[in-house]
Amino acid sequence: MTENNISVLDNLLSEHVVKDEQEKNNLLTGLVDATQELDKFQESISDYTFIRNQIVCKLYKEHGVSAIALSNLTNLSRQMIHKIVKDNTDEEIY
Repeated sequence: MTENNISVLDNLLSEHVVKDEQEKNNLLTGLVDATQELDKFQESISDYTFIRNQIVCKLYKEHGVSAIALSNLTNLSRQMIHKIVKDNTDEEIY
């Protein structure tokens, strides 16, 4: 989180939400910590999303698993399965 963003948030908290300085500082610290932790997961999420998408494509195209079955297995909509297959036609993980 940039210093400018923290400054804007600090002003909002001061003016509208929190009057207690200690509580405000705790909230700002918590927000920065949470943002840093979430950023750590972004790379792993991207990696696993790529792997999932490639497996979905392989099952759909090479093994004839239906979009409905893949949807049920992955909790993605059938439309999303079709989009994944369409968008990842040329990429291979193997």
